[in-house]
Amino acid sequence: LSMAMAGAPSLVSARATAAASETAVSSAKSSYLPSLTASGGWAWSNVEYPPQSRSWSLSLSGSLPLFNGFTRESQLYTARARADQARSAERAVELKLRKDVDQAMGTIDAAVASIDLAEQSEELAAEDLRVTQERYRLGLATILDLQSAQITLLSAQVDVIRRRFEYQLGLARLEALLGTNLR
Repeated sequence: LSMAMAGAPSLVSARATAAASETAVSSAKSSYLPSLTASGGWAWSNVEYPPQSRSWSLSLSGSLPLFNGFTRESQLYTARARADQARSAERAVELKLRKDVDQAMGTIDAAVASIDLAEQSEELAAEDLRVTQERYRLGLATILDLQSAQITLLSAQVDVIRRRFEYQLGLARLEALLGTNLR
């Protein structure tokens, strides 16, 4: 879970979106600040070289926006609403990620336990087949008993494979959530 909270691609993306929207709020607030402009220049004019008539200028101007038809307020409120929406989306992604990681870990834990049970069932089915083969050799069991034991063993082997596949799927899902290879 700590790996997911630190570096899951979906959460990293949601956090970046939220941070960008917070920056947009700061940018919208900057429209309330006064602006200051400085400029300067140097010029010469003469037909002779080197010129004898030189001039330079330096200007500094400032402006303080008082009213612009509530455009600034509208932009600020819109930016704040988008930032709130992005933070809510980030929280939703985080909660979904926690749920999905818990679910994937539950799938993996259940698969590990079921693999052990399936392997025990396979061992029991193999022993049952061995006993049934011996009974069939001695004439104490029918061909149907032998085939039934073989089918039971094959079913147990398929179950072991299915349980291992479920484990691999759970692991792959967890890796996809984390955005990293766990092997």
